[in-house]
Amino acid sequence: MRKVLIAAGLALLVTVSAGAGAAWATDSVRKQIEVEYRGMSIAVDGQKIEVGDLEPFIYLEKGRTFVPARPLAEALGAKVDWDAESSTVLVFTKAYVGVSQEGETNVWSSPALGFTLKAPASFARQPAATAALQLARPDPATGTNSVVAFSADVPMALPSRQIAEATITAMAQVGGVTGAKAARWVEAEERVTAYGTGALVGRIPVVFAVRVIKTESATWMLTYMTAQSNAATLEPVLQQIMDSFALQ
Repeated sequence: MRKVLIAAGLALLVTVSAGAGAAWATDSVRKQIEVEYRGMSIAVDGQKIEVGDLEPFIYLEKGRTFVPARPLAEALGAKVDWDAESSTVLVFTKAYVGVSQEGETNVWSSPALGFTLKAPASFARQPAATAALQLARPDPATGTNSVVAFSADVPMALPSRQIAEATITAMAQVGGVTGAKAARWVEAEERVTAYGTGALVGRIPVVFAVRVIKTESATWMLTYMTAQSNAATLEPVLQQIMDSFALQ
């Protein structure tokens, strides 16, 4: 057990590398504090994680234990960043999907997964009578996003489930998805969603979702698709993207 005095800005008590060029906020405060080291370690789900020289310590005046943010967050699958302008430690979990707009483009991003998808803002509110929105992961060969709007020759007066079923049938002709079939249905009062599988261009196993939303003024249809090999990681992200189109 050892006690030491640390003279530091309080912003550094949670250890995140901000870079040598990061400036202190104009209202920052420096003070001398007394802390105690007890050789503490951190374990996540029973497994100790490496913290290097960032050993946890007890801030004696507050009676609180401080642990390094980055090793702990990364052990939980999150990404840690530093916003120097606001002096904020940013932690992004794999469940987080940020939504923003760049000019006429909608942007969805998951920092923890390194996933960014862009689509023209006009796609987000097109009635299904004219188009459906398909969200696909970036092309692995080029790294570019693939967002395709395609026409669907489906009578919008049909019940929502029949529209979804007809759309799945049409995916082979329009989207090149063979053997497309719904494996699970989720139905609510104003919408129905089909989750299914198929093969893109006959050889790449994919998972997809088709959602039909009926309102008094229009019928909306959204779809997403991603390779089965990426489904565990990307499908939750695509699901959140599709959910972000909720009609008010």
